[in-house]
Amino acid sequence: MVNFKGIAMGAYDWLNNRVTDENLDKLKGMGFSAISPTLCWGAVENEDGTYNETQLSNLRDGIDRAKAKGFTIIISWRVSQGFPSSCNPWSDDKPTWEWLLTPEGTQRYTAFLTEMGRRFPEIMHGIVHFPFHGVVPTQEQQSAFYALAPQWINAIKVYNNQPVIFTPIWQGEEIADHPHDVVHWFRTGVPYNIPNVIYGVGHIGHGCMQFTDNYKYMPWSYENDFPALKENYDVLKAFKNRYGVQLAGFEYIGIHWKNPYGQAGVYDGLRPRQEQLDYLDASLKLANDIGLNWCYWHGILEDFTDDNLFICQNGGLKDDDFYIEPSIAPIIKKWLKASAPVVASSFLLSLLGILLILLLFLSMSGGKK
Repeated sequence: MVNFKGIAMGAYDWLNNRVTDENLDKLKGMGFSAISPTLCWGAVENEDGTYNETQLSNLRDGIDRAKAKGFTIIISWRVSQGFPSSCNPWSDDKPTWEWLLTPEGTQRYTAFLTEMGRRFPEIMHGIVHFPFHGVVPTQEQQSAFYALAPQWINAIKVYNNQPVIFTPIWQGEEIADHPHDVVHWFRTGVPYNIPNVIYGVGHIGHGCMQFTDNYKYMPWSYENDFPALKENYDVLKAFKNRYGVQLAGFEYIGIHWKNPYGQAGVYDGLRPRQEQLDYLDASLKLANDIGLNWCYWHGILEDFTDDNLFICQNGGLKDDDFYIEPSIAPIIKKWLKASAPVVASSFLLSLLGILLILLLFLSMSGGKK
């Protein structure tokens, strides 16, 4: 059983050894208990099958220092999002999701996960950060992914006995037949018959802002939007209780309040509005109520200026320091400190009932002597 509330961090701060002890101390002081570096397969393994040993050595150093300070570490492995990026630097824009599902791609990724489990056996790994994130998979691709996922889970487990994170295909607008239903897999999905697997959820905390060329703000209210948010958490709670599994969110996005894509004419100095803060507080309370582990998205040390950077909430760790938006900080810290309610599982309740019957039987038997 694991229990963590952490922060997700950018890949290159870890691969390039930018994370200092002072950074880690500040995160610890905020109350974070876990760190989840989101790393791209294509940035760690080269096209010829060799590995970037310098970056892996830097990653090992950062993990060792973070673990020495008591952090739980979860590497969330990412495959290409469907557009040219650091995730798919090989020829022909590989490794892509389409190539991953080919026999060659499947074999390469299986071997890669096995090797990462061997090199980092003491930490948790997520086999895929968000499957098909940014693209629309066909039904055939969805079926192929779910059929291959056990192979990748077990690849990590060859040398690693830590929990493995499996995240279903991105639970959102990218799935054409399930628009806007962020937990649709959890409504009917069944866990794999593999022990020690944590099931990852998508952007369950996502909300409250939509960016267009003219910066359109999407207000949120308890009356109009809270029932849908709570229904999502009710689905997760039912899945968790039905199967006795653990859940975690590795891109727990609370609210959008910055300009994520450097859009022309969009002001980047905005502050969160009160209804957004209310949304974040309500979402984190629901997460706490069902015992959802989470890593808030996201933190980065570099002061990026390029347009494709996606920092849209308080996690922007810029100017070589960890910064948290002042209006958001009290809410985050509040729920970092909160303990999940103790809820007895159906198994424990049944066991308690058996014990009470046994005690009653023994007391009656003793009275007859």
